[in-house]
Amino acid sequence: MDERLQETKSFLDEVQELFAFLDNRMDKLQTLSEYGDELAPMDDELRRQEYLVPGCASATYVILQVDDAERAHFITDSESLMSKGYLYILTRALDGCTVEQIAKDAEPIVMGFAQGAEVSRLGTTQSRANAFVNIYNFMRRQAIAYLAQLNQERE
Repeated sequence: MDERLQETKSFLDEVQELFAFLDNRMDKLQTLSEYGDELAPMDDELRRQEYLVPGCASATYVILQVDDAERAHFITDSESLMSKGYLYILTRALDGCTVEQIAKDAEPIVMGFAQGAEVSRLGTTQSRANAFVNIYNFMRRQAIAYLAQLNQERE
């Protein structure tokens, strides 16, 4: 496994261990809220429909930016404290990965975390239960679209 993906896995393993240690749902939600507090604020002009994560109960935004080394960086925000926590976890895990790693290689690591940490059990409604996966899938789709555009430009 690539070194950067190993860092992703190690970080997600740490979060999963923390969630396993926490006794109840409220403690886990409090931890998510604290994670969400770590997100940098998003400028209002960036809150556009094209960056809105579909399927989330609250407005949740994800913007992929790619540097010269084709490494992904994300600008994110949400109206939901729980989604902000998920955004922090995913941004911290994936920021600095190559776009190709996010599009092709990170899925088993991220979905393994989602299952192991039982993030779907934290939501109070079905749309909130799916928030983590919805956010990740949106990030991944952005990476895939970026690669498709890049390949088209190179042809």
